[in-house]
Amino acid sequence: MKRPSREHLRPVKNPGITEKRFKRLFRRTNQVGMVAHASVVLADLRRGSLSSLDRYLAKNKGIPDRKIALELRKLISGTSARSHYRLVVVEHPGAPKDFGGRPPVDKTAPSDRDRQIASRYEELLATEGKAYLAVEMAVHAFGLSKSTIIRAIQKVKHAEREFAERVKMAAVKQIQSDATIQRRSAALEKLRTGRKKGRE
Repeated sequence: MKRPSREHLRPVKNPGITEKRFKRLFRRTNQVGMVAHASVVLADLRRGSLSSLDRYLAKNKGIPDRKIALELRKLISGTSARSHYRLVVVEHPGAPKDFGGRPPVDKTAPSDRDRQIASRYEELLATEGKAYLAVEMAVHAFGLSKSTIIRAIQKVKHAEREFAERVKMAAVKQIQSDATIQRRSAALEKLRTGRKKGRE
């Protein structure tokens, strides 16, 4: 039997017996909580409702009734002949919505302008020899505030440090990998030499 390409979910409004609401004719002084009786739970499960099952589990700390366990199994994995309903996984209605859109931009990564500012600052620092003079001249050259210039320089320096650290870690991993390969090759060669001597 070919499975349909698209499945439609038809929500059932108030399927449970205990979820029905009636107008109260008189008010009682002492309210009695909903009783999670096995027959009510069975009737609710046959209607695809789990509200009374929740109360039943809270009261009994498990499912001692075999009929309830069987009816729940029909809901989970039963065929359409055994149950008119099926439990499906859906996103929680209380979860925050995913609006999609572009992935978040890394604000700590330096932009092209930041790199231009840092490059100009390094040139000015080499000629002037003083950091504060290089910053002042970069402020006049780019027409930006002093804090913006300093922030751009710090971003570029931080990115360069991170890149150098990644290169260093990659080199260490490569050395470790090469050493492991050499040890394995030496062990394999030793094993082959030992086998040859044993045959002789």
